[in-house]
Amino acid sequence: MMWESEDWLTNPIALLKWANGLEKGPALLLIRHSQRLEPREAEKILEEPLTSLGIQMAEEFGRRLDCDKVVSIWHSHHMGAQQTAEGIVRGLMEKGRLVHLRGPNRTLLGPGWDAPKYMTMLKEMGLVPFFDSWARDRIPIEIIEPIGDFTQKLVVRTIGRIMGAPEESLHIHITHDLVVMAARKVFLDIDTTDENRVSYLGGFGIARSNDLLVGFLDYNQKQTWIGPS
Repeated sequence: MMWESEDWLTNPIALLKWANGLEKGPALLLIRHSQRLEPREAEKILEEPLTSLGIQMAEEFGRRLDCDKVVSIWHSHHMGAQQTAEGIVRGLMEKGRLVHLRGPNRTLLGPGWDAPKYMTMLKEMGLVPFFDSWARDRIPIEIIEPIGDFTQKLVVRTIGRIMGAPEESLHIHITHDLVVMAARKVFLDIDTTDENRVSYLGGFGIARSNDLLVGFLDYNQKQTWIGPS
C-alpha cells in the first residue's frame, strides 16, 4: 500500500492519528493539497492538476479519517486543491460518512499578489527565504499582501468557523504550502525551515476544548496549547 511507503505521507499519517483520537469539541485541519504535477514554468504552478498518486492518496486520506465527527470541506480555487477535496469526499463516502463539500474559498488560495513579480522573486529567492522575508514584512506590498493583513482574514475564515460550530464538527481547509506556513507562524509561532516544510496533504490541526484551543503540528507530532479562545 502506497500509504505506508511514500515519505511525503509521514505528515498526514501523524495528523490523521491525532484527528482520529479527538473526542469532545469541534476541530479543524488546515492542509496542503495532495501531490500535483510539477509545472515546467513557474507561472503555471496554480494550474497543475494532481498526479494519479495524488488523487489516490487524497481518497485514502478520506478512508482513513475515522473520527466520529461531521466533516465539512473548503478548498482554494486551484484545480489540485479541488481535486484533493473531491478525493477526500469520495474516501469518506465509501465508508458511509456524512460529509459536506462547501466549495472554494478565495482566502485559501493565498494572499493578494502581483503574480509576475511574486513568481520572479519566489524563483530567485526560494520558498523558505521568501517566506522568512514575507513574515518579517520585508517584501513590498506592491508584490504581496502583508502577512498580518492576510492572516487576519485567514483566522476569521478558519478558526472563526469552529468557534461557533457544533461539538461534532470537523472542518477541513485545503490550501497551499505558503498559506499553511503563514498560519503555522501566526497560530503556533512556528518558523518554516528546510527541515519542517509542508508536505503534500501535510499541515496541522486545531481543536477547541472547553475555552481553550490546542494545536497539533504534524511534522514533529508535538501538541501545544494556544490559549484562551
